[in-house]
Amino acid sequence: MRLLLDTHAFLWWCGDDPRLGDVERQAIRDGANEAYLSAASVWEMAIKQALGRLQVPEPVSAAAARLGFEPLPIAFAHAEARPPSWAVGAVDAVGDAAPALDSR
Repeated sequence: MRLLLDTHAFLWWCGDDPRLGDVERQAIRDGANEAYLSAASVWEMAIKQALGRLQVPEPVSAAAARLGFEPLPIAFAHAEARPPSWAVGAVDAVGDAAPALDSR
């Protein structure tokens, strides 16, 4: 199985946080599974570090590699890909919020 951890799940894994459930922990530990961390999550954590909202003992990319996570890069094609029909509402919601975010 391929697993994609979001930012919180990755931080919970690293910090042995109980908010990451036993089933999820076992799936990540299972060597038959491939665990990925998106470049977007690494970027998010780097921004949080720069703002002083996240303190980690080593660069996130180094921790991810040391822990056996595969990088999931983001390419231009990903940004331009048409989302699946189930995600259209989420994309529309983000699109509607963009002017408010740009005005700050």
